[in-house]
Amino acid sequence: MTDTRANIEELIRSHEVFLFVKTHCPHSRAAREALTQAGVEFHVKEIDLLPESEMLAFQEVLQEMTGARTVPRVFIQGKCIGGNSDLQQNYVQNGKIKELCR
Repeated sequence: MTDTRANIEELIRSHEVFLFVKTHCPHSRAAREALTQAGVEFHVKEIDLLPESEMLAFQEVLQEMTGARTVPRVFIQGKCIGGNSDLQQNYVQNGKIKELCR
C-alpha cells in the first residue's frame, strides 16, 4: 500500500489538475468534459485499466486520503476538491475553475 500511496501522491504533486477515473463511469466522463470545455489542462489515471488488485489498492488509498473511494476524485493544486458534483457546483458553474487553474 505504501508504493500505491507514493504513486498517488507523486501524480497529484506533478500535475496542477489531476483526476482518478474509471473509463466506463459517467461521472468521470462528465468531469473530464467539464474541464475540457473550461479549457483546463488536466491529467488522468484510469484506475479500471489496472489489474484488479492495483485498482482496489488505489481506491483504498484514495479512501484514506479523501474520505471516498468513488470516482472521479478530482485534485486541484494538490488538494482533493471531491468528485464530479463538487467540481460542477463549486468550480465549473460559477467559473472559478479558470481562476484556480492558471
